Amino acid sequence: MILPYYNGVKNPVSIEEIRKRLVLKTPDTYMVRKTVKRILDELESNHLISDPKEENLNGKYSYSYKKSSWMEIKDEE
Repeated sequence: MILPYYNGVKNPVSIEEIRKRLVLKTPDTYMVRKTVKRILDELESNHLISDPKEENLNGKYSYSYKKSSWMEIKDEE
């Protein structure tokens, strides 16, 4: 959901959309934020994305990143 490799990728993605797509029932925003950060860190460490960011705009969190090209991913292997 966060990193589709086809046209039409949504970037940034709001925490509410992530919660809906992953069917997360917890009202605890802190745990969802922590999980999303962990996943983004893992994607970054595997060179699939770079520059992941959490933004808080008027109390609503969203997440953005720079998608790596196939050549960047391939070169890191």
